[in-house]
Amino acid sequence: MKNNKQPLKWKDRGHRFLFLSLFFFSTSILQAQVNVRGKVVDATGETLIGVNVIVKGTTQGTITDTNGEFNLSVPSLNSTLIFSYVGYVEQEIPLNGRTYLNVMLEQDTELLDEVVVVGYGTQKKVNLTGSVQNVSSADLVKRNVSNTSIALQGLIPGVSVVTSSGRPGYDGAGIKIRGTGSLNSSSNPLILIDGVIVDAYGLNFIDMNSIASISVLKDAASASIYGSRASNGVILITTKRAEEGKLSFNYNGYVGVRTPTAIPEPISAVEYMRAINVARANADMGPQYSEELIKEYETLGPDN
Repeated sequence: MKNNKQPLKWKDRGHRFLFLSLFFFSTSILQAQVNVRGKVVDATGETLIGVNVIVKGTTQGTITDTNGEFNLSVPSLNSTLIFSYVGYVEQEIPLNGRTYLNVMLEQDTELLDEVVVVGYGTQKKVNLTGSVQNVSSADLVKRNVSNTSIALQGLIPGVSVVTSSGRPGYDGAGIKIRGTGSLNSSSNPLILIDGVIVDAYGLNFIDMNSIASISVLKDAASASIYGSRASNGVILITTKRAEEGKLSFNYNGYVGVRTPTAIPEPISAVEYMRAINVARANADMGPQYSEELIKEYETLGPDN
């Protein structure tokens, strides 16, 4: 009896292999894409429209509709979805096998400062579009100077500090941001300590160890929220706050001695009067002190 079975030709084997490969490949694609739905609301239960929903690690995503709902195909039920919305804290939520999600986004107070502009307070995000420079407490206390205004000298580009007095503890330092902004009116910057306006020299009366940070707003874009008084720039000072559950004691001692470079020797009353008369004579003016008065001082001395 003859065996009617014929061996498979290579051409038939190739066709079967190609068919099976396409079958398993298409099946794996269908199994990989899983549809996930959900709804996004805020803390009050209001639906959020236009929330970005993205599969982590990919560019695949969508946004919520007018009802706050979304529909998204994900590679697997082990994927993680990222929810982001302006003014709210970004959240990453793993699916963990779920195909429907109820998501609640919480408001981000720092990001809300971008939208709701407050004249006096923390304006970090608002001011990022302008020229802003920040100085930390560590940068200030390591400088061996008498007051805060002198400590800013050389730390911030465009900020000049000039002292007009040698009084110990009060150098009378004036601060200019990007030069003199006005010829007729004051060119001092607006200074705020914890949101409270102080005068131009108020910076000299605050201890550097009490300062957490100093922000200097140097251009019109960043200082515009403070009005016309900020035309010469703004200096925002934030002081340190107590921390819960943390107690610390710090002591810094500083002792300094100042000596004048030169002390002029005073002249006598007679020499002063003669010098004044000579100066007036050089200006074609008559003497201020008579010769009789000068002789009287020479013989009798000054009358106390």
